[in-house]
Amino acid sequence: MKKKWYLMLSVLLMGVCNLFAQGKYTFTFSDYMDNKWSYLDSLKIETRSLGNKFWGGGADFKLLTGDGQIDKLLKKQARFVICNDTLLVNCRPLKYGKYRLGNGYAFGFRLGEEKICFVSMTVGKSEAVQGGLFGLVGGAVVAADMLESQSCYIISSNSNKVERITSEYMEEFLKESPELLEHYRSVDKKRKGAADVVIEYLSKLGLLYKH
Repeated sequence: MKKKWYLMLSVLLMGVCNLFAQGKYTFTFSDYMDNKWSYLDSLKIETRSLGNKFWGGGADFKLLTGDGQIDKLLKKQARFVICNDTLLVNCRPLKYGKYRLGNGYAFGFRLGEEKICFVSMTVGKSEAVQGGLFGLVGGAVVAADMLESQSCYIISSNSNKVERITSEYMEEFLKESPELLEHYRSVDKKRKGAADVVIEYLSKLGLLYKH
């Protein structure tokens, strides 16, 4: 099963802008839903260093355009960016409960018709700091290990508050698919909320889209 998810993550990695390319961004969830974008002629997405993620939070990417003003806008004001068909979510303004989710961008997906799912560090328990260290440093195997230590969150409004996809949340998603639900219930309790498991089952339900 893991080989399948290594392949999926390889596709994600290939979608990230390693060279300058065209991109687009938006400031609110409402604008994202209404397909209202501002466009960039030149955009590059880089992996944040482990040190930056340790001190500033576990989100995995930073955005560069070569224009300092635009870079600052993307860092502090933009909410969602698409580059090479890959959705990224700005974690800087986001909170799960009282916990911040970091200062960089994280991989995202369209969840159904009205939500965004994104992957970020696990917060709200003692493992939060450790989880923030397992960022994407290149390679599908490393990326898969990262997903095992992180969680999936949901954005469904313009609010900065997000929901974490827990095992209870997953059981609600899966209740109309008894066979998948039974299989999910056989997953180790400690793994049910891990991002790789959540993405696997949401994909099997046909609920995840690139953006």
